[in-house]
Amino acid sequence: MIPHLSIHDGGEVTLEWWCEERKLTLSFEDGAVVFVKVWGPNIHTEMSAGKVTSSGQARNLFIWLLGR
Repeated sequence: MIPHLSIHDGGEVTLEWWCEERKLTLSFEDGAVVFVKVWGPNIHTEMSAGKVTSSGQARNLFIWLLGR
């Protein structure tokens, strides 16, 4: 899977992957990695976000993206 890459004026780098109805966004900002998971249009029940705090958590985000 090749991500969509965005580099913003403030230096933030964003990578986005899509797999069917799922989307995973990773943003690298101020020394942290932030994720956003999207699996539908409702921002209250079909999206979640947070900081990536471990390699295991990052692995689980990609497992979720692939639906495994």
